[in-house]
Amino acid sequence: MAKFKELNYELFEHPAYSPDLAPSDYNNYYLFPNLKIFFVGKRFTSNDEAIAAVNGYFANLPESHFNGGIELLEKRWNKCIKVSGDFIEK
Repeated sequence: MAKFKELNYELFEHPAYSPDLAPSDYNNYYLFPNLKIFFVGKRFTSNDEAIAAVNGYFANLPESHFNGGIELLEKRWNKCIKVSGDFIEK
């Protein structure tokens, strides 16, 4: 919540049933693909080592990366509201 306030984002309620706005869409289609590429060929000897690598990966991403993903979600949210919650394609 602190990060949202820091970035001056306004939180909107999630429509009651909207598969187009599932949080997993953001993760699966925007946030994680490059993380998967980052992990190719890497091996870790402990969970702590893997956690440190993930934290380092996200810490090194520019703020614009996260802003871009949030903007995509906002566009999808607006589109979903415009069609009264009917299913929309990606």
